[in-house]
Amino acid sequence: MELQGRNIVITRAAKQAQGLIRNIELNGGHAWPFPTLVIKATDKTDERNLAIKQLKQYHWIIFSSENAVKYFWAAAQDDFFSAYKNKIAAVGSKTAEVLDKLGIRVDLVPKKFSAKALVEAFNGKRIKGKNILLPVSNLTGNELTDGLSSLGANVHPVEFYQTIPNPDFNSSRLKLLIERGRVHCITFFSPSSFHFMLQLMGDSFLDTLNKSGVAIAAIGPTTAKAIKESGLTVDIQPEKSTAEKMVQAIIAYFRGKDHG
Repeated sequence: MELQGRNIVITRAAKQAQGLIRNIELNGGHAWPFPTLVIKATDKTDERNLAIKQLKQYHWIIFSSENAVKYFWAAAQDDFFSAYKNKIAAVGSKTAEVLDKLGIRVDLVPKKFSAKALVEAFNGKRIKGKNILLPVSNLTGNELTDGLSSLGANVHPVEFYQTIPNPDFNSSRLKLLIERGRVHCITFFSPSSFHFMLQLMGDSFLDTLNKSGVAIAAIGPTTAKAIKESGLTVDIQPEKSTAEKMVQAIIAYFRGKDHG
């Protein structure tokens, strides 16, 4: 029970956090859900519906997250199965697993789970002039679109879901727990989960965190970069961007603290 007595804040959206919470608790820790964001289907249905009607025109569909698969599938379903000529790429093994469970064959998964690695994986795939659909959120950056466009592809990012700050976030309770030294680690699984926390907690939160000694955990390099740019230190970052590896990295960090 290597996380015995450790209280770990989970900022992931509630529906995505269950496996992480269970894994922390199996290792003796206390997982405290404080979801900073809510994920829902897009309000921009016209553009989304047009993309679904035109699925057969796309040579590739690229899913950069499990949420991209979830909200694409909810909107497309039968139309997607009729578009059998699409090739499918996924960023990350978890995203690929979700597609596989839906009976969708994945043609390309980069070895590293990042937009940059996916662009590199496409280099040499002869995608010049090919039409690529990217189901994205309202917060998705341009790295993948720009990278694939530089290879000559016609890239069409289309919003399928939205990520917004959690209106029910309990900022006063989290602040009190941190000030009383009850929180040992806060986990972030996306830049938006971090930025929304700053927005929800207020201007003084960075100073509170800096003084608290709370360990900051980032799922991957993009999230870590967002945290570091705020002036905070990232104490924990797994080698592979999965929830399981995140828990292992947290265990390793506190093992080092206990024996340091």
